[in-house]
Amino acid sequence: MTAYNRESFIAEAIESVLSSTYDNWELIIVDDGSVDRTVSIAKEFEKKDDRIKVYVNEKNLGDYPNRNKAAGYAKGKYLKYLDSDDKIFEDGLEYCVTEMEKFPNASLGLVTFKKMELGESVAVSSKQVIKDHFFREPSLGIGPTGSIIRRKYFELNNGFDTRFKVASDNYFNIQMAMLGDIVFLPYQFFYYREHDGQEINNSTSYLVHNFLYSKELFNNSNLPLANQEVSFLKRKLQKRHSINLMRFLLKTKSIKDVTSVMRSTNYSYLNFLRGFFY
Repeated sequence: MTAYNRESFIAEAIESVLSSTYDNWELIIVDDGSVDRTVSIAKEFEKKDDRIKVYVNEKNLGDYPNRNKAAGYAKGKYLKYLDSDDKIFEDGLEYCVTEMEKFPNASLGLVTFKKMELGESVAVSSKQVIKDHFFREPSLGIGPTGSIIRRKYFELNNGFDTRFKVASDNYFNIQMAMLGDIVFLPYQFFYYREHDGQEINNSTSYLVHNFLYSKELFNNSNLPLANQEVSFLKRKLQKRHSINLMRFLLKTKSIKDVTSVMRSTNYSYLNFLRGFFY
């Protein structure tokens, strides 16, 4: 559990873990320099249960660097993130661990909202899940709270690649899919809270970093796809980025903001125009 100025929510998050039907857990809380009561609240729980450990960073690291740091303290077979403004259901941990144990070759488990009718979890191979994600139905765009990670694969992948900031989870999930099977979990095992202070509201950052991580994937990775498939995805990425930039301009009515995004993505006006013709 990573935290930054979450005094209004963190007690509920911790209490939800304490209520779990599964009790073989350690709760690692790493605060990223909060200036409110987040740390004091967390430490009150630490005093009452020795499975809870609270760490405070000397300086603010940011979201995904802090997630990596938290994972570095872990000793267990699995990593299960729970954001400090969310809650996990009573049977959430038990469900995630039980399902992952059925599939020893899986690197990652992800909640799936579109496959709830399946009733049972299913493991999909690396090649199939990546092909499905890019050419059929995107399924790997789930945040850390909606996942359970086999720790040895997390370490093999060197954790989250923090270059992609808010989009680091998407890139991470695809990288994990290249290392092992993906288990889809057709049961929502957590409560996701929506509020104004969430990073998901940073649309500019998503616009920049979704493009950057996709470009990295298609140019420098070993995706289990044919060359012509990767070429198609590159063209599709450029077209989508041009369309997204146009939508961003219509929304913000700010050429300055659009130019800033283009500069951050090293995307020229010629690229922008060409994108509409792919």
